[in-house]
Amino acid sequence: MEAIGITVSTILSSTLAGLGAYLPQFLAGLILLLIGLTVAALLKEVVLRFLIFLKVEEWFGSVTEWFDKIKSDRGVKAGVWANVVSELVRWTVVILFLVPAAEVWGLPRVTDLLNQVLFYIPNVFVAMVIGFIGLVAARLVSEVVRHGSKSLGSDSANLLATVARWALIFFTILIILN
Repeated sequence: MEAIGITVSTILSSTLAGLGAYLPQFLAGLILLLIGLTVAALLKEVVLRFLIFLKVEEWFGSVTEWFDKIKSDRGVKAGVWANVVSELVRWTVVILFLVPAAEVWGLPRVTDLLNQVLFYIPNVFVAMVIGFIGLVAARLVSEVVRHGSKSLGSDSANLLATVARWALIFFTILIILN
């Protein structure tokens, strides 16, 4: 019976010692993460207000028609594109702060995964820009085809314009996925 008591006390003392040794690392990582979340939220609001100030929605107004149902219900009225860009900035900052937090916590595989995600984010920004340009170009080509077909006396001007628009949208999606 005495051996069981010694075994239990040894297990408890080693568990508490390990917990006591890990607790400062955990708290440091948690503090880093909380600072990162705060900075990310503030930076998101700054970017959102800056994009609203620049009136990005008016630049991409023709593309935004498709996303009218996704409008923001918050106090700051922002459009889809401003929200997308500000969310990308926010998550980039969160991941930037999550990497050192995972290192402090001693999670090297998580750190490697987060670094891969972080290196992929510029590809997302480039894909967004290509998507914006492609959708705006699709709208422009659609209008050019519609007016060109009407001026030639074609009865199917709307059909040709729609086919041209969706063909460009399809190829834009292929380029974005690539």
